[in-house]
Amino acid sequence: MKKIICENIKKEKIVFTYDFPYFLISVSGLHKISGAVTTTSSAFGIGESYSGTSVKKRNIVINGIIEDNFTERRDFLYSLFPLKTEGTFYYYEDNIKRKINYVVEDVEVAEKGIPRTFTISLICPNPYFQDLQESEISMATWTPCFCFPMISEQETGIEFGTKDITVMGKIINNTNIEFGITIHFIAHGNVTNPFLINVETQKQILINIEMSAEDKIIITTQRGNKNIILIRDSTKKPENINYLMEDGSKFLQMYEGINTLRAGAKANEANLETKVFYSNEYEAV
Repeated sequence: MKKIICENIKKEKIVFTYDFPYFLISVSGLHKISGAVTTTSSAFGIGESYSGTSVKKRNIVINGIIEDNFTERRDFLYSLFPLKTEGTFYYYEDNIKRKINYVVEDVEVAEKGIPRTFTISLICPNPYFQDLQESEISMATWTPCFCFPMISEQETGIEFGTKDITVMGKIINNTNIEFGITIHFIAHGNVTNPFLINVETQKQILINIEMSAEDKIIITTQRGNKNIILIRDSTKKPENINYLMEDGSKFLQMYEGINTLRAGAKANEANLETKVFYSNEYEAV
């Protein structure tokens, strides 16, 4: 059965399904993606040449009915969907589970009638749906081995942890939509100039920085959210360090097919732990 959940910026939620109190009549804007094709013509050409396609925003419209407690339920809709505020739209149907961020455009509840209808219009500036949960790949991670009760044999050292020496990971993009990732560089000692490279494209992102033990760098490469944040272990305060990105570096995107990623550093690579988080994107549900 189809189910829709909307969550606002206050983490308040509402469920729309084929049941009351908010009975779902219809929802539009889910199964279509719209684009604007740009072409150019020349004075002596035949037809036009294709220049590119821009993807339009998505407009999701929810139509439903309420059958009782009209004033209370109407006020709840208004409080959950204040105009101009952001939220997350969750969609469930059979084995499909997707989410998308929205901005509230319009809310209307009928003044009279039993039952009474309502319409909610949501605008999604980024029109692509995403998986509900991020996926993670880890490279050169540390596995703790120290635990209690502790047994230490005489003249034998204690193993506090083991290091996975794998520095490669793969992300498979089964769609034609390029998407960004979130990269965590974590230092377990001194590290110089950490980097992540896409082996297939040879594009990389490298940060010109000296990291100390337990320093952390978080890099986001998603549309509208391209940033490099440093959190020093000594201060615990986030600091934007976009200016430290090496000339020629790219905010990596995952292209269609296999994306093989290699993590490393210019010096003391063995002290670097790298994690990459990502969500697949979809044109429709």
